[in-house]
Amino acid sequence: MNQDHIDGLISLCDDVEMRHNVHIRQSVSTIEQKLTEMVRQREVKNPLLEQILRRFQSVADGLSMHIQKEEMVILPYVRKLVQCSRSGSKPPRANFPTISIPMNFADEEHREMLEGVLEIRTLTENYRLPNNENVELSELFGMLEEFERTLKRSIQIESEVLFPKAINLETELNDIY
Repeated sequence: MNQDHIDGLISLCDDVEMRHNVHIRQSVSTIEQKLTEMVRQREVKNPLLEQILRRFQSVADGLSMHIQKEEMVILPYVRKLVQCSRSGSKPPRANFPTISIPMNFADEEHREMLEGVLEIRTLTENYRLPNNENVELSELFGMLEEFERTLKRSIQIESEVLFPKAINLETELNDIY
């Protein structure tokens, strides 16, 4: 793997951790707070909002665990792979035989999260407002739609760019050493 690709891996790790994950955490917090407030403030129970809240909380819980594992296992290991490549040393020892194992688990978590946001999209009928609803619900649906786009983009960067490049680097290092 050439030096630009190796340097690109560090940039990808930093981008995922410092931009995507931070933005996703902030979005989850804001949306969860708004949803919770809307469910509580309604004098008449709104089953749709309650369903959206439950589903969103499930996605948020999965995301929290996913990001934690990513930041404690995957990203540090990828950074170590890059250091080994630069220094011409063996790949680091890890609690897994190959980086593809935690990455495969992460991809499964990605699928579960996407299923969750697609369920929210279905519940909201593609984020379309019922005719009689207010500005607050319009804002919420906009936030949910933006969250879905952000999550999909982050997953795409990880699954289609970061993970394959890291697996290739690890394979190259293992072939050399």
